Amino acid sequence: MINKNYKIITIVIMLFPIYVAIAYKYINETKNELFQQRYTEVSSEMKHHLETLIEEKKEAVLLLSLAISQNNEIKKFIFYFLLYNFLN
Repeated sequence: MINKNYKIITIVIMLFPIYVAIAYKYINETKNELFQQRYTEVSSEMKHHLETLIEEKKEAVLLLSLAISQNNEIKKFIFYFLLYNFLN
């Protein structure tokens, strides 16, 4: 009877590290998958925001260019502004 209990305890002690190793590997792989998924989501979101920002800036530059090309007063103002900043 005592010999049988020692066998069971020995088997449990031998299998426990294997169980811990498998659990650790599973948790680590799951963590890496979640990190990769989150990284992909964040990078996609950042790319979308960057593209939106670039498009908004393109529109602003186009509108400013059209205004400058149509109005001589704006051209003079920008010229004197740049000249003043260059000299000071």
